[in-house]
Amino acid sequence: MTVLGCKGFDAVIKGLQQCWSSLLAYQSVEYRRQHGEPLIPGMGVVVQEMVESEVAGVLFTVNPNDGNPSQMILTANFGLGESVVSGDAEPDTFILHRTSAGLLSVSERTIGSKHLKIVLTQDGTREEAMDADNSATCCMSDEMALNLGQLGIFLEKSFGGPRDIEFGIRHNTIYLLQSRPVTSLDPWTDYELRHEFDTPVVTPTEYLTRANVGEVVPGPSSPLSISTVLRLVGFAGQQNWKNMCGRFFIEINPWNLDLFALIENHSFLNVINNFLRLPTTKITVDNHATDIQFYGRLVTDVAMHQKALHRFGLLGLFKTFRLTAYACRTIWNLKRCERGAAKFGNYVFPVDKYTHSQRLNDDICSRMYDVRDSALEHLKATAFSSLSQAIAVKTLLNGRTEWSDEIYAQLAQILSSVNNVESAGVPFDLKELARAISKSEYGQDFVKESTDDALKILQDDQGPAGSLFRRFLERHGHRGIMEFSLETKTWGIEPRPLISSLQTMVANPATFAVAEKRDDEWLAAVKNIKVSSTRVLEFFISRTRSGIACRETAKSSLILTIHCFRLAYRRLGHLMVRDGFIPDAELVFFFTHSELHHVIHSRGATLINKAIRRRKLQPQLEALAFPEMSIGVPKPIQDEPNELVYDAALGVQIKGTPVFRGTVRGTVRVALNLEEARHIQCGEILITRSTDIGWSPYFPLVSGVVTELGGLISHGAVVAREYGLPCIVGAQKATQLLRTGDRVILDGSKGTITRIDAQEEKH
Repeated sequence: MTVLGCKGFDAVIKGLQQCWSSLLAYQSVEYRRQHGEPLIPGMGVVVQEMVESEVAGVLFTVNPNDGNPSQMILTANFGLGESVVSGDAEPDTFILHRTSAGLLSVSERTIGSKHLKIVLTQDGTREEAMDADNSATCCMSDEMALNLGQLGIFLEKSFGGPRDIEFGIRHNTIYLLQSRPVTSLDPWTDYELRHEFDTPVVTPTEYLTRANVGEVVPGPSSPLSISTVLRLVGFAGQQNWKNMCGRFFIEINPWNLDLFALIENHSFLNVINNFLRLPTTKITVDNHATDIQFYGRLVTDVAMHQKALHRFGLLGLFKTFRLTAYACRTIWNLKRCERGAAKFGNYVFPVDKYTHSQRLNDDICSRMYDVRDSALEHLKATAFSSLSQAIAVKTLLNGRTEWSDEIYAQLAQILSSVNNVESAGVPFDLKELARAISKSEYGQDFVKESTDDALKILQDDQGPAGSLFRRFLERHGHRGIMEFSLETKTWGIEPRPLISSLQTMVANPATFAVAEKRDDEWLAAVKNIKVSSTRVLEFFISRTRSGIACRETAKSSLILTIHCFRLAYRRLGHLMVRDGFIPDAELVFFFTHSELHHVIHSRGATLINKAIRRRKLQPQLEALAFPEMSIGVPKPIQDEPNELVYDAALGVQIKGTPVFRGTVRGTVRVALNLEEARHIQCGEILITRSTDIGWSPYFPLVSGVVTELGGLISHGAVVAREYGLPCIVGAQKATQLLRTGDRVILDGSKGTITRIDAQEEKH
């Protein structure tokens, strides 16, 4: 705050009081709160001799709009400079051109309207209207403007950077009133913020895929998740490859995520580095088995294979021997795999006891590698499942090289009804809870209540339904959509999405009927398959089925570990708000891990502004969708020309990989996210890009599932098999070729979904 025209001791004291009181003005306090500054800081007031300026104004030694150093911007008006700073009058504007040698010239001059000026009086200052002649006259000469420019260059060199200068001129003498740095020169552009975490794409023919990773991380990750969870999981991936191939073949670098790629905060898998790191002389059945697991269809082609050969070379005898030994050891040690999967199943981080943000942040740092270790156990379980499934597929093919619908159907059948699958247990527990609610005294009213009131009913209920609800949150409260992102609100944090699903289930009793499951059905199916050794097939199928359950258990343990850190960061956010470091607790997820450390120890208005802008850009990043496979730098789907034109009159049949047998005729529900999934009606066929455990509450409602992404080990495939739902995965462009309300036939045996019109349905 500036108080002008103070004359005498009393006026100076009053001016001091005005300046000090401005420190507690609402706008001032709120500004400091938003920028993480102390709310009640110290304040010094400068008392200067008043200059009764004839002309005054502001000089920027660089263009403040774009930082152009060859342009100096000068604005001035008659009288005191308050009319220029406040914007009450349109000032005269000079643009001074500066060469690299420091030579100045007036390149442009604009005379402002200057309808008023501010002058000094006996009591302070007053506004004074200007006549037309003075208003149309430039307030200073070019020579004076150039003198000011030279002063600006001197100050810039003295302070070591561009300056924002306020000046006054009286009797052709320049008075320097203020000099401060230009604060608007280095703002991050939206483009820079959207791409700040992008991974360099090494070659223009690099293959990056959303398969598998698009299921577990379907949207953009927050800066905090990228700098912690994704980096540690990537580090674990490197460690897993080292365990397989040996330290002589795999270099572990925690700063190089060569297995992952990030584009606009969306995660991708590097196809060559992940799936083709161990190439042989030609494409093998093992490559195809991997394709089926992760993509749901055959993907590996000659170009990919040749690129892998060029990058990694042939295996060689020693590495082949080591990999064979690793595969045998991995597949044989089922008990070890199960112990590792459950190792972090009861992980605890007691964050409620912390009362100091710095102490909590330090303990988060000291515990952070638990995420890496838990991820490593998950990757070991995944390796067990993948290796056993690859060998089972090779046995099932029995020397054949062609993949037929029969092979897909046999594989889907023998993988069905796997018991003790963690993610598949969620919808079964929901069915049990829905059944208990329907039998309770408030069962009929529960459906009619608002989501908030229905939630309160369950929370207050001390009967069977309330107990089951609390048990469900205790067991599955760490799960939800975007589980690998720290900012996500799990069911334990935000249970309302569960409540709306439960209301729909209670209103449709058929949805919580439990079908009988027989764990030995796959044995009968294996005995009917013609292979060279039924016993070998039985062994590896049993290992595969155990591996699926083991992998899901290990994933749940990893998610629980991440959830403990999620709660820790939420607690840290609240403590940082209490201590005045950040304006609101949710902002904590839009800093990187190192930025949080800096803010806690040194504060940082610049980093807070950056985090706020990142959060504002998050909806734009969430709206992006990428193709399953990209060559070079991935581009969002909406940025590519759409070659698909929807026509309800045209018959459409889409092919995918069959997951579970059965045929169902029904109405389509296309849901690209959970917001759209909340409109699912009982008996509809769900068509989506991919699902994770956050979609589990909707599986009891649907009669069939179709996903564009995912293979035989995807969440949608696992849960559909448990529910006995006709399901196909890898059905490319299904969300574009079909619309909500279309009538279709989903054939889970052939792996097709066919649109039918009303006339055909009548016949």
